[in-house]
Amino acid sequence: MLERSNRVVCVDNFILGRREHLKDAMENPNFSLHELDLLELDKLDELFNQENFDAVFHLAANSDIRAGTESTERDLKLTFMTSYHVLECMQRY
Repeated sequence: MLERSNRVVCVDNFILGRREHLKDAMENPNFSLHELDLLELDKLDELFNQENFDAVFHLAANSDIRAGTESTERDLKLTFMTSYHVLECMQRY
């Protein structure tokens, strides 16, 4: 998307991700990074209010399958609730 000169807004809490994976993207002026937790609906709502998104690609989920089976609450929060919050904000804006 960045190669096509699209503006890309990235949201990550970096619990499982790493900034160095975004190194190339962060050098692009069309890329912006927001470090926030999708479980914090008020902060996500504020971001949606500030931006004018044409599309949303929601890729956040609990990628630690073992931890998800050991703690279903963690899986519920990191997979379902984050998706719910993104959908809520998409509907509002």
